[in-house]
Amino acid sequence: MNSMPAKLRQTGIEALGEMPSGTYFCHFSETKPDLLDVLVAHFQTGLGSGILASVLASAAVHITPPVMVVVEEDSPMREARRSDAGRTGSLPCWTAALRLALLMLALDLSSAVAQTAVKTARTIRVVMDNSYAPYSFQSDEGKLQGILIDQWQAWEKKTGIKVEIHAMDWVEALRRMRAGEFDVIDSIVETAERRDYFDFTPAYTPVEASIFFRKDISGITDLASLKGFPVGIKAGDQHADQLKVGGVATMILFQNSHAIIDAAKQRKIKVFVVDNPSALYLLNKAGIEGEFRHSAPRFRY
Repeated sequence: MNSMPAKLRQTGIEALGEMPSGTYFCHFSETKPDLLDVLVAHFQTGLGSGILASVLASAAVHITPPVMVVVEEDSPMREARRSDAGRTGSLPCWTAALRLALLMLALDLSSAVAQTAVKTARTIRVVMDNSYAPYSFQSDEGKLQGILIDQWQAWEKKTGIKVEIHAMDWVEALRRMRAGEFDVIDSIVETAERRDYFDFTPAYTPVEASIFFRKDISGITDLASLKGFPVGIKAGDQHADQLKVGGVATMILFQNSHAIIDAAKQRKIKVFVVDNPSALYLLNKAGIEGEFRHSAPRFRY
């Protein structure tokens, strides 16, 4: 607040009371009605005191020069003010005219804000797993595709906000998201640890994960039955903590789900845990769906 020594005048704003003439002050409003209530009270007091000009500036819309509201000598508002002089017990008609004038000003400012928003294109950076079919995965030609890609493209079209989609190995996506390189990480499961550094929206789809194992292995039904088996999982996956709690001592980390299925096809691993949609898609694509069975879902998110 910057004020110059001058005669004190009533501002008409209850929180400010009297202030020196020529004082600059900043007012924040959440809604248009809030703004109009303050402006009408301020202008009504000013007009009643013979003040016939006021300067309004809005940093949000970068108006240059500031808007100046002036009541001209021969304006209807001034004539109405004169004719209302001495009336009591009712709201002067010039107050209604003032409210209308301020409403028009507020609408004009809103239009300027909207135009500024259109001119200032916004971009958000979204990162996701590059091997999480059918949500996000690469075609044989290396093109990124999947449900999430279609959803983000539709969101971009709906909002007008440009979306930059980046897909990579999951552990790398987590690391770079934590480092602040991206605004959103999609297809992530909420955990107690991740809540320490991420904010989460409500889940938009449930996901289940089962224990997958070669069909010549019997007796695997739950985490306890995995004792003695090395289990393949994706690096950075939330399954690791729950497998440890379940007593699984040996876990083999892979950079992505595709690498897990490749290892299973080459018989390098016999047991793995992958989210069901991705596991079933990749097993069928690799042509080895008949070589593996799976337990009932052991994890639900």
